[in-house]
Amino acid sequence: MIEYKFYEPGDLEPERLFDFLKEVDDYLTPTLSSRVNLTDYSKKLANQATNYVALDNGRIVGLSSCYFNEAPEMSFGTYLCVKEEYQKEGGIGIKLISDTIDYCEENGSKGFWCAIRKTNKPLRTMYKILGFTVKSEQTYPNSDVVELYIEKLFINE
Repeated sequence: MIEYKFYEPGDLEPERLFDFLKEVDDYLTPTLSSRVNLTDYSKKLANQATNYVALDNGRIVGLSSCYFNEAPEMSFGTYLCVKEEYQKEGGIGIKLISDTIDYCEENGSKGFWCAIRKTNKPLRTMYKILGFTVKSEQTYPNSDVVELYIEKLFINE
């Protein structure tokens, strides 16, 4: 049975994040490790991000990481991934991102934004269903990779 747990910055061991990031490194094109040092990125996520994890027998099988900011700032979703063998198993990815967005809204953020690949139609559809709008797009230098910058504003009363 999958368990879910929020970790505030500093509460999750970087080594656990590193192990997960290394296992799913090739899910992204180009790979995450070709763009960042996985050890350094694991430390950054562990120490600076709010991490919401899906656990199977204590092992991370899904991760949603965000940099939480209170209003008037927006929170930023920096990473979302579910291990391949757990994808489509009960909507783990949707639960991770939905609960992360809810966490940000309930704790006073102005909204939530992130960048996604324009070619990732399933992810674009999921965020559209969750109420996100496209604010802008950018092409990576020297490539044909286009990222969409999307956001959802919260109405905090």
